[in-house]
Amino acid sequence: MIDDISAALIAFNKIRYRDRIVITCDNVTCDKTWTTTWGVYKNKKLDLDYCRGCKNRLGISGVKGGHSPDVREAWANGGIKKVRSIDQSCDWCQKIFKRNINQIKERVFCSTTCRHLSDAHNRYGHLDSIFSKKPDEVAYLVGLILGDGHVKKTSKEAVNISISFDLNHLDLIKIAEEIFSDLHLNCSTYSRNNFVIISFHLPILLSNKISLGSGNKINWLININDSIVSNIHFAVGLINSDGYRIKRYKYSGRRIQFTNTVKWIIDYYTECLRKNNIQYSLNKTLQKHKNWRDRFDVHISKKKDIELIEKNIKIPLRKEAIVK
Repeated sequence: MIDDISAALIAFNKIRYRDRIVITCDNVTCDKTWTTTWGVYKNKKLDLDYCRGCKNRLGISGVKGGHSPDVREAWANGGIKKVRSIDQSCDWCQKIFKRNINQIKERVFCSTTCRHLSDAHNRYGHLDSIFSKKPDEVAYLVGLILGDGHVKKTSKEAVNISISFDLNHLDLIKIAEEIFSDLHLNCSTYSRNNFVIISFHLPILLSNKISLGSGNKINWLININDSIVSNIHFAVGLINSDGYRIKRYKYSGRRIQFTNTVKWIIDYYTECLRKNNIQYSLNKTLQKHKNWRDRFDVHISKKKDIELIEKNIKIPLRKEAIVK
């Protein structure tokens, strides 16, 4: 309880936040007194005033939510009267460690890393089962990210992925929105100049599972899973981002071309074509300027190879551009 002088100042609203008040423990068997500021006392969570010793003896916690059930049981059995800490199990890694009884809450973690991983699992845990059930959509998404995507690490538990689309290709935007909806990704869309940018978040663990890096793609040191590279939809995602299709008006010839300046992306693309028995030709264009990177072009021009791609995919390719 508060002393009489402080109580009178409070009643007449004559006390300030930094003024110190004298408090007596409300336990009838304890006569301990201590001082604190009025600002701290006003924001306290408990209705009664107990000293630290009485809180420990009675099993009362000053933190919001109270002690965990095992701590309350230990209080009831009298097992914490002689010690200040007890064994606790981490809710994430199940590690056994000791913690002070006044620091134990409903959620117990041995480190901030385990807490971040647990929060990420609670927020994005449902995506693991969804991604495992939809391999074609995941392979297409990885190809789309490698082509026109940007990956940025935003926190210890998640990365932000943004993919840009040209407004002249509304069919690709519609296909991407359907893929994101099937994968249950919470996306945000905004436009800038002549582009539409779709962004979403993925947890770090899931991002590493589908072999994504962060930052500049040239510096990525990743090994994409063989299940993704062998899926033809991985090549479809790359074609719909950094590739194009041509149909010549006079000669009725058709061609699919993919262009990129990152050698390891070209290597994964050609590996995907080889595993699906698709023939291609690779050309390298040397740049004259020293600050420019060499360009790699992969052509698929045979009719049977183009028909094989169109036959084995369920996610459509971009529309053909008619050239005279």
